[in-house]
Amino acid sequence: MEHVFETAVKFIEQHKKDDPRVWNHLKIAGSSNEIQNKFWWNDTICLYDIPLENKKTRERSGYLLVSESRELPPVLEYATTGLSLKESIDQLLVPALAISKIKATPNTYYFVSSTELYVSLEDVSSKEEVLINIPDLYVLTNDIRAVSQRVPADIFDPITIERYWEELSEVRTQSSSSKVLPAVPVRYQQNCSAYTLGEVCTIDRSSGNPLCHPNRISGCVPVAWAMLLSAYKRAEISGEDKIWHGHSCWELEWSGNVGTSNPSKCAEVEKTIWKLHKLMGTSAAGGTKRTDTIKGKEILKEFGLTWDIEYAEKKDFKFLQQIIDSDEPFLFSDTRDWSRDKAGHCVVAYGYEREGSMLKVSLGWGKSTDDRWINFDQLSGSAVTYRKK
Repeated sequence: MEHVFETAVKFIEQHKKDDPRVWNHLKIAGSSNEIQNKFWWNDTICLYDIPLENKKTRERSGYLLVSESRELPPVLEYATTGLSLKESIDQLLVPALAISKIKATPNTYYFVSSTELYVSLEDVSSKEEVLINIPDLYVLTNDIRAVSQRVPADIFDPITIERYWEELSEVRTQSSSSKVLPAVPVRYQQNCSAYTLGEVCTIDRSSGNPLCHPNRISGCVPVAWAMLLSAYKRAEISGEDKIWHGHSCWELEWSGNVGTSNPSKCAEVEKTIWKLHKLMGTSAAGGTKRTDTIKGKEILKEFGLTWDIEYAEKKDFKFLQQIIDSDEPFLFSDTRDWSRDKAGHCVVAYGYEREGSMLKVSLGWGKSTDDRWINFDQLSGSAVTYRKK
């Protein structure tokens, strides 16, 4: 544990040089022997969720997800605001369990990637394992779960990983290359087509239905498209005034808490999300085929916009840097590889750090989930949807 704590300290000290305005007031919350929260990357390698706090107020101010193994990047993701990763998951999961059909307690937390999180629950009565994904709360059964004995070298380039560890110990004479766009996406979230107590907020172990069942869930890709539109508006890109013209509620962030009421704070945005759901053929369970993401550009016609939107797969980190360097946010999608259903997640990216190949993303899980930096190398099935200038 000591070497994990040492990695976290080095990471903070390096970032103080790059961005002292953010990092000078942050410190690790607690000592090395108090860091207990673990996320398992596979059956043998774990990551430590190290909470950060404000030095003056002692309030939570993000976290570092630090690897215990040099086969993985030193830090796979981090945030400088909000709760730790486990705390934010528990904030979503605990109330969901309280009003669901499952009587279970959280047991083991799995981090397959920043877009693929699972929690193993123990059924109180049967003592059986219930495996559930975050944040959709799908129940996975063992017959569709792939073996978790993943090999780091199959995902990460060992030479690149070694360079990341070396950079952590270097005494830099200049700041690492980075950029964050000022136009931050508004944090919307997936919502249901109806909200009626008894129909919503049930988790069905036998079918694996999501929390919205039997109603439709809007899905992460429609939500990400709406967040991208909000980032375009904040960036004041030519023509942005046509999007949700005459409405100001698009700037309101949506609730991230599980409940029986609609989290939407803006009817116009919600209407757009459900139109996107239809345009892209998103399923009732919220799934969108990755190659159908580009169909979302048809929503621009409703606003009288003729922007040139492109879709590309398997682009390298340098390509993503170039998009942000041109002052453009973009949609970033990744296909999951741990469960055989091949689900995925879509986020809005609006910043990068060259060191560690980190992307600043907004996840679309509501305002209770803060934006975070995620390592690009961990994402094996990536695709990008962006506005071409």
